Amino acid sequence: MVDALLCAAVDIALIVAAIAALAAVLAALVQRTGTAYAAGVGARQKTAEAGIELCDRLAEHLAEAGQSANGYGLELNEEFLKDWDARRGLVHQILTAHGRAFAVMAALPKDSEARVRVQRALDVIAALPSEGETSDLLAAWSRDRNAIPEALDAIGRERAYHFRRLEASARNPSERQWVERTAPRIAPPDSGT
Repeated sequence: MVDALLCAAVDIALIVAAIAALAAVLAALVQRTGTAYAAGVGARQKTAEAGIELCDRLAEHLAEAGQSANGYGLELNEEFLKDWDARRGLVHQILTAHGRAFAVMAALPKDSEARVRVQRALDVIAALPSEGETSDLLAAWSRDRNAIPEALDAIGRERAYHFRRLEASARNPSERQWVERTAPRIAPPDSGT
């Protein structure tokens, strides 16, 4: 009888030990899964925050280049084009801001709508201090200067997209995929659209 009770106690102890071991394994798995999930959320948040910061810097540099180009466009006349000393400061401002905006723009995805719009605006800005007839330069500037606000608007859409990514970083995968599909992208050139 004592042997039967001892065997039952040993069996119960083994069952309790097995349950404790299983609980420890499950706890470790849950902790590892939670840690991996938190790391994934943190990485997605950092990526979205970097995208927001990139858009902020790009908008700042493009606005600076646009303001410098606008100041140059207001001064544009025959005498101004002949006097390099009068133009030098404005040309330097334009080219410096243009270079900064171009460097930041290069970090955007190749199919980003903002990248295409910013490239067009930078082309318009870079063409302004070029050589040519004053009337031609003024006509081109008047015709194409709307590229700058269009580019700033596209940057705003890109920034809003990164905010949506930041908000969805801790949500389930299907919601994150939906946000990824809302990225402001251009159609590939060979798609016919």
